Parts: sequence; C-alpha cells; structure tokens
Amino acid sequence: MSHRHILDLLAYAWYSLGFVPRDSLVLVALHDPSPTPSGWALSCGALARVDLPPPRYTTTVVRHGLRPLAEQGCPAVFAVIVARRRRPALAQAVLDEARALGIEVLDVVGVGRERFKSYLCDGTCCPAKGFALDELADSRVAAELVLQGRSVADGIDDLVADVLPGPDPLPGDAPRDPWDAIDDHDELHRRRLSGLPRWGRLLRGQADRRDCPVPSADLEWLAGALTDTIFRDAVMAWLLAPAPELAEPTAREVIVGGGGAVFSVLPPERPSAAAVEPGRRILAAVARRAPEGFRAPALAVLSWLAWQGGDGVRARLLVELALGDDPDSVLARLIVRLIEEGVPPPWACLDPVAPGGVAPW
Repeated sequence: MSHRHILDLLAYAWYSLGFVPRDSLVLVALHDPSPTPSGWALSCGALARVDLPPPRYTTTVVRHGLRPLAEQGCPAVFAVIVARRRRPALAQAVLDEARALGIEVLDVVGVGRERFKSYLCDGTCCPAKGFALDELADSRVAAELVLQGRSVADGIDDLVADVLPGPDPLPGDAPRDPWDAIDDHDELHRRRLSGLPRWGRLLRGQADRRDCPVPSADLEWLAGALTDTIFRDAVMAWLLAPAPELAEPTAREVIVGGGGAVFSVLPPERPSAAAVEPGRRILAAVARRAPEGFRAPALAVLSWLAWQGGDGVRARLLVELALGDDPDSVLARLIVRLIEEGVPPPWACLDPVAPGGVAPW
C-alpha cells in the first residue's frame, strides 16, 4: 500500500478506537477489496485491538484477534503493530494465521513513537526510517471523521475521564428508588410513566445549554430511578429511538411491555451522536456523583450506548467500571458477553470510510 493509503487506514483505526494505542496489535477488517485504475476500492468494517503478547503467546493472541473477523466473513485485513521496537516475528504470525483462516493481509504496518513503516516493504516504497506519523492528522479520512464529531484521546484512560468520581458527590449514602415502596402494580406503572416527562425535561435542558450543570436533586432522583430496571430500559430506548418525535413513545412502549423490550426496538441505523449526547452527559454526571454501589446502572447504560454507537473500547472500559461497582449487574454482564463474543450492533454490517461504502485507494 502507498504512503497515503496507510495514513488513511491509520486515521480510520485511531479515530475508531478513540485513542492513540500503545503496545498494541490493531486489525482493521476490509471488505470487498478490488483493484481499480487508481488503487484499491474497499470498505472498512470491524476493528480489533489486543495488547502485544509475550513472544511465547504470539500465535495464540494473533489467532484470538483474527478469528472473530474471519467468523464475520472478513476477506482481508490491514494490520498495525504499535511498539517501541520492531516486531518482525509478530508481523509474520499475522501473515501466517491470516492465511490459515483464509484472510488476505493487505499490509502490516509498524508504528513507533513518531514514525511508521510497512513490514512488507521491499526497500523501494518506504524511507529507511519510515514516514512521519504527524501527517496522519492531515489525511482525508481523518478530516472526514473529525467532521463526523470523532476525536482521538491521548490514551485509553482518557476515554472514561467523564465518569470517574469527582470532588462533589451527591449528598447522602444511598439514592432511593422513587417507586420502591409502591406495591400496587397499576400505581407503579403510572409512576414509571410519570417519570418520563422529568427525564425529557433534563434532556431538553442539556440540549439547550451544554455547559448547564444538572441540579443535584435531579441527579439524585435519576440515580435512584435507574435502579428500577424497567425505567432504566425505558431511558435506553428513549436515547436510541430512531427519531426525536418517537423517543418518548418508544420509552412508554418499553414500560408498558414490562422492560426488556428495549432489545426489540433497537434502530437498524447507527444512533445519532448529537441525539445521544445530552443523555450521555446526564448519565456521566450520575456516574461521577452517585455514591459507591449506585454508579453501576448509569455506567452500564453508558456502556450500552457506547457499544450501540460502535465504540467497543469505551464500552469495555465502562462495563468494567460498572461491574466493579456492582458485580451482579445483569445488564453489565450482558454487555460483557456481547463484547467478548464480538457481536456488533445491529447497524454495523459495514462502517464505510466514505459515503456509499467505497473508498478508492
């Protein structure tokens, strides 16, 4: 692959991950690769990242990273080895294991602190020291992804900085489920439905003023309300509704159905980041300020939103925090299974680099 092509794929990988990986093997699934007069035409799909293995586990780790892509019918991959020194044995393992799985490797690129170079270079395509990595920000794909609202954090921990406990916790030790003392089923049903307008007002407040802090009383109410799994599912359905005017009706449908129906109303298209953002900020505030033992519901919902949005790295980090707060969280355990088994969100058959799903290279 040419210098420009590699820069575009590195940009796709970095912006898809949301952070600059370190000591990592990154695999980008490539679909429908075909030669054209100007290079390759292809679409980028799923992306996998694994920590660099000790030498004795190289083959096992590479196989573990490639197998989910093979099971999804991926015909080709672009591989990146991010390391402080060259890892030729790892590059060869990628070639060998991909061949065994019937996957074509279009390139294996080594990325260091400041430069990158193809492991497949025969000495005629790359300078001896490789190319400068700082050119990545100027690539066509990087520009397109920035316009879509994506960004790249300096490190993986920065991806969850918005949910880490802060210096202003909510008052009290235990937010109360606002419906916990209600035994009458019909009254409980009405109270859950009556909570939706309050949730809607919180969302509108955040949509109108991004810098407006959520009142502590509302955060305390929401921290308690999210412990009710049916209302929590309604919040998830609201945020993933296919259109703004359908958000509250979709959430009401989940409450009427007794929860769980959220999994049957997932949209077939990628959620709008702009539509989800007000809810993400509110839930992140709950996660930051709720006391220990009451952060898990908000963290699990945020993890679900990240998975549904195609951000598997943030989803994994958030679900780990959720299970650290509540090891018995059923939603968190479900998300762990989705991530471990490589299950993509419904819309994610392909995530095209360019409009129409084809990027000429």
